[in-house]
Amino acid sequence: MALTESTMKELGSALPAFALPDVVTGRMVSPEDYSDRKALLLMFICRHCPYVKHVEQELARLGRDYAERSLGIIAIASNDAVNYPDDAPESARRLALAEWIIRRDHPLTWRSIANRLWQYHIGRGLVDSPNDFGRMGQQPTHPELLDWLAAELGLGPGARAIHVEAMHYASGRPWQFEERWIFLETVPAESGPYMSLITALAAIPFTFFMSNDAFFFGILPVLNGAAGQYGIDPLHIARASVLGQPVHALSPLIAAPYLLAGLLKRDLGELQRYGLLWALGSSAVLILMALATGAIS
Repeated sequence: MALTESTMKELGSALPAFALPDVVTGRMVSPEDYSDRKALLLMFICRHCPYVKHVEQELARLGRDYAERSLGIIAIASNDAVNYPDDAPESARRLALAEWIIRRDHPLTWRSIANRLWQYHIGRGLVDSPNDFGRMGQQPTHPELLDWLAAELGLGPGARAIHVEAMHYASGRPWQFEERWIFLETVPAESGPYMSLITALAAIPFTFFMSNDAFFFGILPVLNGAAGQYGIDPLHIARASVLGQPVHALSPLIAAPYLLAGLLKRDLGELQRYGLLWALGSSAVLILMALATGAIS
């Protein structure tokens, strides 16, 4: 590319008239389309050029930033599509479609994935036509729920949270956001400001009798949602949630106690009875230190 000489127009030359097809939409583009702009930026590029690839994302950002401003931008693929098939309009359309589909803020992609996950757990999707989200497909039975799941999947905790929500539904349990309000109704209003301490204390038995995944993805979001109604920092709830881990280390749901009992040649129940007081004491010390240092409030 560096050895290719450029043919420059003299400064002040008038822009020649042209009409070229947009490789994505197929509509014809000409300078007259930008007659209301104060300036027009015209670029001659090719998609396989290493320099263009290096600044591709920046060019896209400039296009978005100035789309509604007084600067018009046109990029012309100057290579022969026969000799350079990668620069052909059809190739560019396929690339544009692929990039559009995988954009993180593209709602249809996450809605489709969320629907597939839901179908995997429940047996039927929120949209009965998982292969067709278009005009010929079915409408979602619960559009607000599908939107929420898609947002959680694309911008929130991800697929694991969707699995938990679907399993809650499959087991007949109410939705998580409904559980949050049910929980608020059962907790006295005067106890609300102490949700961090409540979470720390609740984590001790919960993480002993259930797996960490079930607690952190099933119970903790409800506790955090309830605490948010009292203005408690989610970071405090997150810190409080791990203060029961010394007791979790003795849980029969994990492999470590069985391995330790085998190495010591002791019965698991004997090991738990001996270690439980120490584990409870450790959690109590951690909770007191967290309160004293302001890690939780």
